[in-house]
Amino acid sequence: MLPIPTTRHQEAVRFMALHEAFELPKNEHPRDSETAAKHGLCEALSFVHGASHSLGEVFSLSDRLLAYRDTICDGGEPAIYDVHALAQHIGSYGLALLACKLCGAWIDGDQWRDDGVGHPVLLTFEDWKDDE
Repeated sequence: MLPIPTTRHQEAVRFMALHEAFELPKNEHPRDSETAAKHGLCEALSFVHGASHSLGEVFSLSDRLLAYRDTICDGGEPAIYDVHALAQHIGSYGLALLACKLCGAWIDGDQWRDDGVGHPVLLTFEDWKDDE
């Protein structure tokens, strides 16, 4: 990946343009998984330049996270993501949070969760495999 330096202003302008293109509500936090995933995509496409991770790494992690989520929440229950625990496993809080957002996680009080039906399931990542 070629390092393409961008300023925070350029990243913010790109984010707002993508935000508008996805017709996301302004000045509101996502309240459902579809909106949260779109918001996460806007962040990934806007802020990855100059970051320590490539888009490929971001999307690879979110694919692994979604597969992991689906094995734990096999009945369609909503997941509650322990972002701090995931960050400890992968070594980056920002990357962990972005991966959760790309999987549809949105903030609900002080928890990152996604949509689903039934009793929420906490994802603690105790059995997360780093070598996948």
